[in-house]
Amino acid sequence: MRYDLPNLSSHDDWMRILLMKENEGFDRERARAERRAGVADARCVIVTRHQRPGTNPETYGEVFKSDWQFSFYELKPSGGFESLPRLVYPESDRALARRQSKAKREGKEIPQRADNELVPGTWPFHAAMFVMPSGGAPKGLPPRPALEAISWTLPVASVSLVVAIFCVAMALSPTREQVNK
Repeated sequence: MRYDLPNLSSHDDWMRILLMKENEGFDRERARAERRAGVADARCVIVTRHQRPGTNPETYGEVFKSDWQFSFYELKPSGGFESLPRLVYPESDRALARRQSKAKREGKEIPQRADNELVPGTWPFHAAMFVMPSGGAPKGLPPRPALEAISWTLPVASVSLVVAIFCVAMALSPTREQVNK
């Protein structure tokens, strides 16, 4: 859950403060009610996105995703904070396959993914999505099945096609006078 603090909105492009609660079947309204009552066991996490030094964040710094690094700081209820290791933007499957095929052709050791990459499905991955510019999220999420992606368009198109064929058949069918002759 995103937590807005006054005077920090100018830093939203590279830093966010999030309240996290790990569980299954998340109910947003129940979590808000628990937070208001002061009984929520949520964790406060600060997420930051870093670019390669010297890049202009307004222009090509937004584009060089492979240079992005993410830091995570968890604020402890007892005071202080815990800093997690810095993670990097995940390499695309295509780029990894390209590096692996090049190493295979050259007879070198096959490279694997970096140990410090964001892993889809983990809380750091989802927290990092909040500091990525729109359109900058990795393609690490599984694609939707084709029938799910087309949703209502397939049934409507199918019914329309059947109705159109029926109408054409009725229009081309002979009249009763032509049949009786």
